[in-house]
Amino acid sequence: VGAAQDDGERPLLTYFIIQGLGEVPRLLLAEVGAPYDHLAVIGGEDQSVVAEWRKRSPNGLLPTLSGLGIPRSSPISQSGSILRFLSRRYGVGGSTEAETTAADMLYETAKDMGGHKALIAEDNPEIDMSQAKLPFAAGVRVERMLSQMPDPGDPDAALNYGMLQLLHVLMSCEARRRGCVKQNLGTTLDAFRVKMEGRQGLADYLASPRRFPLTCGELGLDSGGYSFEAGPIARRDIK
Repeated sequence: VGAAQDDGERPLLTYFIIQGLGEVPRLLLAEVGAPYDHLAVIGGEDQSVVAEWRKRSPNGLLPTLSGLGIPRSSPISQSGSILRFLSRRYGVGGSTEAETTAADMLYETAKDMGGHKALIAEDNPEIDMSQAKLPFAAGVRVERMLSQMPDPGDPDAALNYGMLQLLHVLMSCEARRRGCVKQNLGTTLDAFRVKMEGRQGLADYLASPRRFPLTCGELGLDSGGYSFEAGPIARRDIK
């Protein structure tokens, strides 16, 4: 994994404290072992506080990133843009044009699969392989993409941001119903998930208090919305 040039302040990531918004950039930073600062926005703040980050965000939304040459006063936004920027700086975007394009294709395909988390998590869903946009057929194509990429079981392998997006989707599905990835997407993608979760940087992050739990909405529960299923988090526990 490459190292970013020391031509600016360390990264500052600002995001809402739900996994669906800002989690994949944090997975990338954990994988490469990069030091960074983060501002976790909890929602419900006074509008004067919201205005502080909203007026700096190019699209008025979170997440945003500054540092590494990007001024604090004019951060970048959009998760995909942040991921592509970080992947270039830390060498996890591919070393050739073909590898860079393959990483981006996997990223976009994984995002599409993420729109079907509820279906993937179902017990014995109707699996229609004729529909390319459904996750089952897409999963087969993702397997082919992964076969041309580094093995996450190799601790020295340089991953790409598409693989991290896929990991996020698969973990989110597993959180809804344990075992659903293996059951509905197959052993190859489940083995990929297990290997990714076992990588040292990722494993340390996933087990740390730096990672916020999933909300009721992200778990597909009927009520609770943006509340955490396990209840409120004390500010002293946010690292």
